[in-house]
Amino acid sequence: MKLFRRVLVGALVGLVLCIPAASRAQDEAEGEEAATGKSANWEVTVVKAAMYTEARRVIPGNPTSDYLEPPVLKKDCYNLALDLTMKYVGPPGDIPAPSLAVVTEAGEKYSAMGNLQMSGVGDVDALGWLITLARPEPDTRRLEGGESFGFEAPITFYIGDIPLSSGKIEVLFADVAPVPISPGRL
Repeated sequence: MKLFRRVLVGALVGLVLCIPAASRAQDEAEGEEAATGKSANWEVTVVKAAMYTEARRVIPGNPTSDYLEPPVLKKDCYNLALDLTMKYVGPPGDIPAPSLAVVTEAGEKYSAMGNLQMSGVGDVDALGWLITLARPEPDTRRLEGGESFGFEAPITFYIGDIPLSSGKIEVLFADVAPVPISPGRL
């Protein structure tokens, strides 16, 4: 009976020690943790950041879908697909669509394109408003504070033609301090 207890306790201890390691391996397979930044007006989370050098169909497996991710237009460059969730936490008012860009470690800034995709059902009006963030003067929308965007399913924004040699990059979103990211590959 003592031998059985020892084996049982040993097995339980081994199981308990294996669970965190298995969880870490799964997390590593899924990619890095989300990166979050917050200011007095906005909270943004980069759920996923992925670079690509060739555009793919946005709706995989749908042969009737002609919509592709924005193509990479320059040699030795990549585009960045950023899956974001955002929340407006500032005071009520007519708020312009938030700015979005990335900056390289060399200080080069690359702005968001006017392309975005939302995989879940969402506020079509908000989607139209967010598309305008790529304009010099984005549209405004009345926000009361506490409005969330992309929480049902993250919204994908694209930033194009970033040099492959750019090194570390940070996301610049509205008035939030730069958020460092390490994009994976699509």
